[in-house]
Amino acid sequence: MADGQLAEPVRQALTRLALHTALRQGIERVSQARGGGLYILGWDSAVESVCGGGFVHTDVPVSSDNINQLSKMDLAVVVSADDTTILRSNATLTPSAFLATQGSGARHLAAASTAREITYPVVAVSEENGAATLYVGAESFALNSYVVLMSKVSIAVLDLHTCVGKLGSEGLGRRETAVLTERARLAALRLEVLLLELGEEDAGANVLLSDYSRQLGMDRVPADPRHLPSGVALMHVVARELDEWHEQVLNVAQQALSSRPVPVDCTSNRVFPTMSFDENTALRWIDQERTMLVASIKEAVDQGAPATALRRSMAMLEFFYRSKSRTEWIEVTSLAVIAARQAGDHEAEAALLTSSAVVQRELGNFDIALELFAAARLILGELENRVGEAELLNHLAFALEEVGEADRAVQTCADAITLVQELDEPRVHGKILNNLAGICCRAGRHEEAVAHVDKALDLFVKDEYDRGRAWALSVKGNIHHRAGQHGEAESCYRAAVSERSAQGDEYGVAVSRAELGDVLAALGDDASACDEWAAAADYFSGRDDARATEIHKKLAELEQR
Repeated sequence: MADGQLAEPVRQALTRLALHTALRQGIERVSQARGGGLYILGWDSAVESVCGGGFVHTDVPVSSDNINQLSKMDLAVVVSADDTTILRSNATLTPSAFLATQGSGARHLAAASTAREITYPVVAVSEENGAATLYVGAESFALNSYVVLMSKVSIAVLDLHTCVGKLGSEGLGRRETAVLTERARLAALRLEVLLLELGEEDAGANVLLSDYSRQLGMDRVPADPRHLPSGVALMHVVARELDEWHEQVLNVAQQALSSRPVPVDCTSNRVFPTMSFDENTALRWIDQERTMLVASIKEAVDQGAPATALRRSMAMLEFFYRSKSRTEWIEVTSLAVIAARQAGDHEAEAALLTSSAVVQRELGNFDIALELFAAARLILGELENRVGEAELLNHLAFALEEVGEADRAVQTCADAITLVQELDEPRVHGKILNNLAGICCRAGRHEEAVAHVDKALDLFVKDEYDRGRAWALSVKGNIHHRAGQHGEAESCYRAAVSERSAQGDEYGVAVSRAELGDVLAALGDDASACDEWAAAADYFSGRDDARATEIHKKLAELEQR
């Protein structure tokens, strides 16, 4: 996509593959299941010449279920050009030559080579990592998942907003004006492409793009092929029940969960009943009401009330971090970071970008996570927010270690400690030390790891931070386990399970039970190990967490002994 421009055939194909379409939803299911697949989006004599064998269908509609069920690894599914009917399945692609392409594996090579010989788009889904790639003629385009698209849209909107704001200021020179205008044009083009894939999933960003384009004196280039009406309907059903009192309840629940509560201002003069929560009750209440709360945030965005959307979003961040409701987490932070920019709340913007980066890291989307971390750190540096920057660096260290940069991760933790060691911030200091202990443990530096985790435990006790203490016990168990001290590890894990259960931390309990299962297996207690693993797998399976797959493999291996 040179200079932000997208070839028209690719653009048209992306509109057919927008996230709200049945075709794309079926391909997404195959992608998430790592099933692998090939899809040709049209039929004519050229397609017939490269499509051998398979089953011919006469009345099979394109639906998510049908696409998923008929996808067979290296065999192709052919759909009609209007995306309504599946015409053929289990077809073998036989292009005249397998051309050298950027795709990896035989499936992608077959798709790329086929696309060069026909006029219709071809999609390949990798069995190895679930990546979906669109091929049109000689062009290729990597399709993005919903959660990645939402964060990319946020970044593009913020970049465009920055350009528009600077271009509206006085005293700009001719050269700076030209540079900003070109940067805005490219940001608008990037956003336009992202919106093609999002389809009906983010009409609000589409309206924003039109508004920015108008302010810049630019047409929507290229024109929006979906022709969304200006008065597009709400993306989700409005949660009518969420009134001002409900927002106050959310604030009280958030205060119970957060180490740094974010006040929710209420301008109403109404008198409301007094509410109080402990952590367990707060988590349960937000979980029960989260569908309505998320809908109310989307409604506020749609109605042009960024302050309301921002208040409610900030109040849900700690819940998302604990519950790991990742799709909603991405939805809310992606909407709220734009609301924060519109409201001029830079502290909130940095917090939301950091939160978005954390969930993308947890999902394994490291490139977008690092981009979000960088954007947040720039804001925190300008605000001279040392505590916020230290917390960001702590999260960044996780990401760096996971991409194989352990030395940079250790240095990043050291930088974070430097920022907070002169401040009275025992909780933040303890979190960084605990993370550093884990990094050292995985690097085989067990003595250093024990020193760091013991200091973290002392800081958490000083701050009366029970959740941090349970986390540190889990890390200390990992250190003992890796050092071969399985008895000590078992004691730490059991203590962590007990404390996390008392705190109502279901995710933490599942993590510690999975770890306890590992050490019990190492001790030869297979029956108890199976019990712990099975309990953890049940929790992770209910949240589509990748840990469930890992644990099921361990259970299968244990059964084969």
